[in-house]
Amino acid sequence: MPGEGIKKLLILCPAFVSDCLETLEEIAMRGKETFMGAGGEDYTMIPCLNTEPLWVEAIAGWINGGEGSFVAGGR
Repeated sequence: MPGEGIKKLLILCPAFVSDCLETLEEIAMRGKETFMGAGGEDYTMIPCLNTEPLWVEAIAGWINGGEGSFVAGGR
C-alpha cells in the first residue's frame, strides 16, 4: 500500500466485540510492522468494543431479557 501512495491506515475489526490474540497480535502488531516496514507513516488500530459502557449495557439487556433480547422468547 505505501508503494501505491497509501501512507496512513486506520484499522477497524467490526467482526470482533473484544480484543483477542488475533486482533492484538496479528492485526495490531504484525499488521503495523508490515505496513510501517513497507514505508507507511501511520498505522492506527481502533480498539474493539471491549468494556465500552453502552456495549456492556446492551449485552446485559439481552442477557436479562430486556429490549432486543436474544434469550428464549426474544427475537
